[in-house]
Amino acid sequence: MVLFYILAVPLVVNAYRFDNGYTEVWYTLSLDEVVSNSLTADRERIERYSFLLQILNRENGDSARVTGEKRIRAPAVGSADGIVDYIPLQLYEGVFEYTFSAAFDFDTFSVTNAIEIPADTFLFSCSDLVLGKQERRADFRFHEYALVPAVGQQFSRRDTLVSYVEIYGLVPDSLNYVTHYRIVDSTENVAFDKHRAQMKYTSTHVDTCTIPLYGFTDGTYLLSVEIEDPARRTRLWCTRSLIIATEQGAVHAAQSSSETRDELQLMLEADRSFSTGTVRGRMSERGVYYVQHGRPDYVERFPMVEWARSLELWHYFSTGEEVLFCDTQEDGNYQLIVTLREGEFSNILEFGLHDPERETRWPWLFKIAPGTHRGQKPMEEQVEDIMKEEEGIRNE
Repeated sequence: MVLFYILAVPLVVNAYRFDNGYTEVWYTLSLDEVVSNSLTADRERIERYSFLLQILNRENGDSARVTGEKRIRAPAVGSADGIVDYIPLQLYEGVFEYTFSAAFDFDTFSVTNAIEIPADTFLFSCSDLVLGKQERRADFRFHEYALVPAVGQQFSRRDTLVSYVEIYGLVPDSLNYVTHYRIVDSTENVAFDKHRAQMKYTSTHVDTCTIPLYGFTDGTYLLSVEIEDPARRTRLWCTRSLIIATEQGAVHAAQSSSETRDELQLMLEADRSFSTGTVRGRMSERGVYYVQHGRPDYVERFPMVEWARSLELWHYFSTGEEVLFCDTQEDGNYQLIVTLREGEFSNILEFGLHDPERETRWPWLFKIAPGTHRGQKPMEEQVEDIMKEEEGIRNE
């Protein structure tokens, strides 16, 4: 039985993917909400619960189940949020649907979700981004770090947010890799922005960032982490939404589940469309934009021409925007160049590309056409010059 609550959710479940198919299914059980949704339950008499985790591979129909019973400690770990615990799994490549159920003597609560395990073919990759709350108690650690995962990604302004991501495939050359942490609100105003450089002493690193939330206002935010290894000449992105609210649990569970499924579908589409030999599609710049902003209404492709590298122009007609991507490294991993008004790029190509006086207005032209557009003549004049040169050679 799946239960949805407007003001609070007794059970929240999320799965996090790490390296080589290792996965952890984390869940939060709010005992106060469990009791409030039952006519017969007594908070003081709840001593144990049983759980059932059912897993189904969508592609080949393989299934498995994990069952058990757990006693409730008092006070429970992360007692402000209820019980916080996890089940470790080892999965193979594919898309898995999982249902976690927690059963008490008086009722059962269930949540269904999905996770995708990619092919292990990328030289440079990272785990899922985990958001948690700083935990100072010594008896609880997440992968040896002082945080409790915020499974529902809900926080209050009293919390200190801790982000956690594992990075795989760094070149251990004793130089630095660079991370860029950025939080934007629902109107894309920047609420937090921080760059850091860390030494690469092994190929695998754990990167964490601690962010006090006392200065934030209530609302929905998006945390993005950009990871760059100069030796790889490529970057990774991972994102996670979070909610800051005075009243915890003020999100409809059905809406949250639907948004998670839609986001997963976009991630799968990004993997199929934008993956290269060095970066997973959802972590590329096109993939991140695709997941955050949705499918473009139309994609216009420009193959490599005399003055530029290969380009893609994404059109979002509903917002009146077009987004330009360019294969700047000529490796198939397109970079986000600029967001323009609808029709603006066509006007630039037609009227402004060869005008040196407009370089300050469009500095990104250097990225898509380095050293070629500056003062270059229009194509008609270039053809005319070539014809004159050939005619001169024949006359000689």
